[in-house]
Amino acid sequence: MTGRILEISLTADPLNASDGGVVGGQQILVRDMVRGLTAAGIGADVVTHRQLRRVNPSRRSLGHLSRVVRIGSEEDCPKTEIDWVAKAAGIAEGVVSWVKSQESEYNLVHSHFWVSGMVAQEVSQRLSIPWVHSPYKMAKWVHRSGEVLPARRVEIERSLLNEVSAVVANYLDEGELIHSDAPRTPLYMIPPAIDATQFFERDPGPVLKGLGLRRRPAVYVGRLSEARGLMALLKAMVKTELPSDFTLLVVGGGSDEVVRGRPVDPQLNLLKKQLGSQVKFLGSMPHGAVAQYLSAAQVVFAPNQGPTLGMAVVEALACARPVVGSRVTGISDWITPGVDGYLFPAEDVEAMLEQGLVLWQDSARARSMGRLGYEKVHRRHSLEYMTQQLLRVYEEVIDGERIETGASHGY
Repeated sequence: MTGRILEISLTADPLNASDGGVVGGQQILVRDMVRGLTAAGIGADVVTHRQLRRVNPSRRSLGHLSRVVRIGSEEDCPKTEIDWVAKAAGIAEGVVSWVKSQESEYNLVHSHFWVSGMVAQEVSQRLSIPWVHSPYKMAKWVHRSGEVLPARRVEIERSLLNEVSAVVANYLDEGELIHSDAPRTPLYMIPPAIDATQFFERDPGPVLKGLGLRRRPAVYVGRLSEARGLMALLKAMVKTELPSDFTLLVVGGGSDEVVRGRPVDPQLNLLKKQLGSQVKFLGSMPHGAVAQYLSAAQVVFAPNQGPTLGMAVVEALACARPVVGSRVTGISDWITPGVDGYLFPAEDVEAMLEQGLVLWQDSARARSMGRLGYEKVHRRHSLEYMTQQLLRVYEEVIDGERIETGASHGY
């Protein structure tokens, strides 16, 4: 393969210091994907829309062959789905103008999430290069009972799936949904990778000493929104007689959601007061820093109330920690119940807490399950393996080797 790949990830900047993308783990997936390509000798430019004022450089290196290119400003970044639809053509025009000003020749465009897909479709046509799309959290995939589906977005997502050269997805049930909407579009299933240079088993001593803990804690990693299940978990903790030395570390939330160890949200703040030192809010931190807290855990909780990209689950397993979570896509995809974790109905957070406490008190069992998860993830989710699968997709699309129907996968 010659030339370069043009990656369009408008809603998630892979080099934000913390997860600023509206679709969470997409930031991690795109960054690791490009680093894998770079390691394989393939250059890529990632075009993203500037969303944070503190992100200053318009271009920044992502390895010796790749870079992130930030377009627009925080002020003109679309804030709603309607805004993205209205501004897509103008953004595409800006991307095309930028590409034509460069000396690089792109062989393929790969879009990430539906708003990037709208732009990539126009860029692909204008530059006459093939186009691959990763939809991530499709509206129909994340839809919950009782909610109203955004009809315009559903229409656009279906249209993108039927117009693109190929689709790359990460989850089997998402793949089934994609295939039902676009049965003639080539579909490739590629499991996400973990960065083994950061996420591995390590000495918990520095974390325990730094936080004044006598025992390994339980850990939650993710956003603080109600949909992530953290609030339900804390409410269950309030109603449970916890061991006196049990502590839950909460890692995540936006930079303005946790101030001096206290959540800004009134309900979370009340729960923090009720639980005292048994829950510690550590706030937002760079992605790489999360690894030391996952590795220090006895057990990791993932109480998500709906589908998620679930990168924290894969990374917890990579750090040899068992996971207790909800039986939803993005959690259940990675956990083998009774082997490297446990799964429960999303609404049964009390059962998750009960099982998590059992594991927390049985360090030998937690260690044994964690090692099995470690072996599985480092075998099936290596960056090298994901890169090989992705390059195969790129090469087949560039060479025009399309199948008429069906799906391929790297699982």
